[in-house]
Order: sequence, then C-alpha cells, then structure tokens
Amino acid sequence: MDASREACVLFVVLTACCASISKAPLYGSRNDINAIKDEYLVVFKEKPSVNCSEAVKTMSAMWALQNKEMQVLHTFHINGLEAVHLKTDHETLDSLREMPDVLLVEVDQQVKIADDYNSTLTTADPVEQCVRQSTGSAQWSLSRINSRAKPYFGTAGYDYSAIDDGSNVDVYIVDTGVYIQHQDFESRAWYGMTADALLHEGNDDHNGHGTHVAGIAAGLRYGVAKKANIISVKVLDYEGMGSVSGVIQGIQWAVDREASKDSASRGRAVLNLSLGTSGVVHSLDTAIQAAISAGVNVVIAAGNDAADACSVSPGRVAAAISVGATTLADSVASFSNFGPCVNILAPGQDIISAYKGSTQMTQTLSGTSQAAPLVAGVVARHLSSLTPGTSLSPARVLALISDTASTGRISLTSAQGATPNLLLYKECTGLPVVGSAPDMDDIEVIEDIEDIEATGAAWGMVPVTLSP
Repeated sequence: MDASREACVLFVVLTACCASISKAPLYGSRNDINAIKDEYLVVFKEKPSVNCSEAVKTMSAMWALQNKEMQVLHTFHINGLEAVHLKTDHETLDSLREMPDVLLVEVDQQVKIADDYNSTLTTADPVEQCVRQSTGSAQWSLSRINSRAKPYFGTAGYDYSAIDDGSNVDVYIVDTGVYIQHQDFESRAWYGMTADALLHEGNDDHNGHGTHVAGIAAGLRYGVAKKANIISVKVLDYEGMGSVSGVIQGIQWAVDREASKDSASRGRAVLNLSLGTSGVVHSLDTAIQAAISAGVNVVIAAGNDAADACSVSPGRVAAAISVGATTLADSVASFSNFGPCVNILAPGQDIISAYKGSTQMTQTLSGTSQAAPLVAGVVARHLSSLTPGTSLSPARVLALISDTASTGRISLTSAQGATPNLLLYKECTGLPVVGSAPDMDDIEVIEDIEDIEATGAAWGMVPVTLSP
C-alpha cells in the first residue's frame, strides 16, 4: 500500500473511532484509594465497526509525537469482548471516550483475595488415596457437602469414586499462584500464566492463598475433585493484591487455552476466582460474562464484607456461580456476603488445606475464598462423570449445582433472607469401594498466623484480592 493510501485508511479508521456526539461513561474515581494512577480499561461495544484496539494503538503512536501521553499496556480479546488497558492523561482519556464504539471506560483498580480471619499453620503426614475418606472434624467441609443432614463430624467421611473424581478436568486457580510441588497435588498442578505486572515475582505462590484454594478444589487429601488438573493463573502478588486489568489478562489466557483444545476436551474446565473488589467493576464483570459465553464455567467468592453480594464485583455476575460461606453450625458465616446474587452456600469456616512453604505444609483459613473452591471441585466432579465427547453449558452446570443442593438446611438472619437457602451437595457416583484415611484431629499446630486484620484491610473484598 502506498503512503497516500495508507494515510487515507488511517484517517478513515481514526475518524470512525473518534467522532462522536456523546462520551462513553467513565466508571470509578481517580481519587479512590484503590485506584491505580493514570491507568484505565476501555471496553468496546460487542461488534465495533472497526478494530478499535488496533486503532487505539495507532492513536497512541501518533499522539506520542504530539507529546500526549497514552501507553497501551495490554489488549484483550475474549469471545467477542474487545478491550484495552491504557496508561494516559485526562485530556487523552476524554478523546477516547468520544469514540462511538467505546462501551465504557473504567479506572483500573486494585483487586485482592477474599481472605480469612483465623489461620493455623500445620504439617501432616502424606495419605494414600481412598474412595471413602475418613475426614474427622478437621475436614468437616468435605463430609458436610457429602451429607444431606448435618453429620457427626468426629466420625464422618467423604465418599467419591473413580467415575467422578475430577479426572481430565482443568481447574484454573486465578489467584496468587500455586505451590505446585506440594504433595497433595501429586504432580497434577502446573504453572499456566503470570500477569505481566507480576513477572518480577516469578510463577511461585509467595502468599499461600492460591495454594490453599487449589488444595480445597483438587488436593488429594484436602480437596473435592481429587484427580483434577490444577492450573495456576497468577494475578495477585505476595500480599494478595493485584489489578482488575491483571485479572482480565488471566481470564483471557484461560479462555484462549480452552478454545485451543480439541472438541473432545473442550468444556471440561472451571475457573475459580477467590478474589474481589471494593465495589462494582463493569469491565471485570463483562470479561467474566464473556468467558461464560465462551463455554467456560466460572466460580466466584461472593465476598467477605457481610453485605449484599449484588453490590460488589465479581460476586454480582449473574451467570457465574457466586458462593457464600457457612459455618460448622449450619449458619451463614458472619463475614460472608449474602443476598439474591449468591447462587449457592458452602462451608467456609476453619477449612484446612495445602499451603506454601513445604510439600507437607497446611493452613486453616476461613472465608468465601474457601467456600468457592469447594464448589469448583464439585463442578469438576460433575464434568468428569460425563461421557467422552459430551459437555454441559455453564448455565446447565449452574442449574445442576442448584438442583442437587440441600435445601432449607442453613439458618438465615432477617438481613440474609433473600439468600437462596441452598447448601452445596455431591453424592458419590457409582459403587464405591470403602476405605479410610487417617483422622486429621491429631495434626500438631506449629505456629499461629497473625490475624489478617493486622495487615490493615479486612481480607474480604477490596481492590482486586484473594478470597481464602
């Protein structure tokens, strides 16, 4: 293409993208404590008239010559969703908002894990896998989701079979990373991706939250789906903090990986997001919806603010499986978010699981971060029981989780009344061979971890963060 024609095409593209009567909405405040300075997410309409992410890159190069600041940090393409992560000034941002194909602009902000309040660090001996696992009171969460009525936890167990143990299902842990060397993962865990902003930390889990979540979803001893694959998608740092843009980057990577699979393997995956924000984040919600529309199941911690889950992202995403936390007493945990945006309740108090530090390290945590991976594990078990070559849509999986739940078992306060009274349940599929595993009650406590509140912010939902 000659120079004159190239200039003409560029003019048409920029004119189409930039000429508009009204501005796209700007969400979030630049002065918010969780805002990331001068960084924004620009989400384009579902079918833009031009490839606007490429146009923005071109505009960035042109405006740099005019001393206008605009740096394209990342572009996103998730099942029709097109967006860009930018660093720019206010004047340039206003020009972008005038593009007719821009759906919304949002201030990038911090995300964090949905963490716990009480934690105990322990070590334990390895255990041989068995079909009936004797859980004891230490692993009460497994026996609770395996029983309609509240069992006696001291002698209760957890039943599963090779028919639905999570085999050939990928569980993406979108979190602080995973300590893949832990013995509970049996070489079934591996590094998937690390967000660009965290590459300096490497792939390892320097926080422990992601490892804990992975163990609950798919650990051999501590997990639900004991043969599922664990894929680390590291989007949060050693403090359990990250950004919305980083989380979206991780979601896109997982969706792209699923799309690259052959038809027989596609649809056998679940993303677990035990993290949250301080409010409504439209760009994150849109990315999660795009992943679900692409056929990927997404499980989300409802949040630890003791508030309406409909007021916080990503727990408010209707098509995702939003999980609230329950206690040993079959009540909604005091910290758990609640309300109609919660789809299912699952144990989230005093949950023991794998942890960073050594191949046998464990920790006991509480939070919706712990409840969510229980659900992700049950999703993996359902998917692994499917006939090869068949699949279930995310909507059907959500319905299956709801339809098989134990109803009316949880005590709700008047404030929590709009919360669906559905407790996670998964029975054993097939004819199990009964065995037993050592009771967890005898584990020796090595040291106490300081209350998470000492870190300054409640581990619930603030900037993008983890949920234990």
